[in-house]
Amino acid sequence: MFLRVDLPDVGEKGLKVWTEDDFLYYDVENSLEGGKYNCCIKINPPVRFNKEKIKAQINNGVLKVEVPYETP
Repeated sequence: MFLRVDLPDVGEKGLKVWTEDDFLYYDVENSLEGGKYNCCIKINPPVRFNKEKIKAQINNGVLKVEVPYETP
């Protein structure tokens, strides 16, 4: 699964991505305006994801998160 979110004026210092139970969370802080945003996305069966291998990066205000499928 891939997630792409436009987050203008947000850099790596203002980004936090983590999982709890079957949810993927992200918090961001806008460096210019000081605004804070957060979101959670439920990632659960019937499709299983490997939450240990989640990759997130932000570049030019675009957050890209990769949540790989779990292999049997």
